[in-house]
Amino acid sequence: MKHYLWLAFYLLAGISYAQKRTYTLADMPFEIDSITGGVVYKGVIKTPGVTADQLFSQAKLVLSTLYPKDNQINQAEDQAKGLIRGRGRVFIPMNSTRVGETNWKAYYEVPIEIQVKDGEYSYLISSIDMVNKGKKTSLNTEISKDLPTIRQQVLSLEEYDRSLRSVRPFIKFIKELKRGMKPHSSDLFSWLR
Repeated sequence: MKHYLWLAFYLLAGISYAQKRTYTLADMPFEIDSITGGVVYKGVIKTPGVTADQLFSQAKLVLSTLYPKDNQINQAEDQAKGLIRGRGRVFIPMNSTRVGETNWKAYYEVPIEIQVKDGEYSYLISSIDMVNKGKKTSLNTEISKDLPTIRQQVLSLEEYDRSLRSVRPFIKFIKELKRGMKPHSSDLFSWLR
């Protein structure tokens, strides 16, 4: 009987602890750039056995599907350096709750830089702007204003989940990028053409 009481105690203590867990900036899926104070998403992905030329071709294909021509602002490439840069729009569905006001499209202007080498590629997303009803706002400016507070802020699970929802478009964008950059994934986007 004692064993059951101890087991129940440990289970309740574990559940109680899990509910009290707090989150900080380190738990978020992005970093804060030490120079600009802006949000940065970056990663290095290993792709054993894949050449830089193959990755470069794949990166061009991925950017053309993530940023279709009507969403693409600009794109530059340098195959000798294994570098592709693009800037395009990631749309956010916005619904109006006001009577007589129609729904509108807000979007993020998301710049991305993909660097390829034999066996790996890296991506860097920074200097993101939000355009809402024609007004452009730099996320770097907004975040750098509150950076000391943000660095010290401790979030509850509910606040953390709300924060994750706000960065969901970028997480989805990065997942699509990674999926598209996998070797032999050119068929993934065939339905978009």
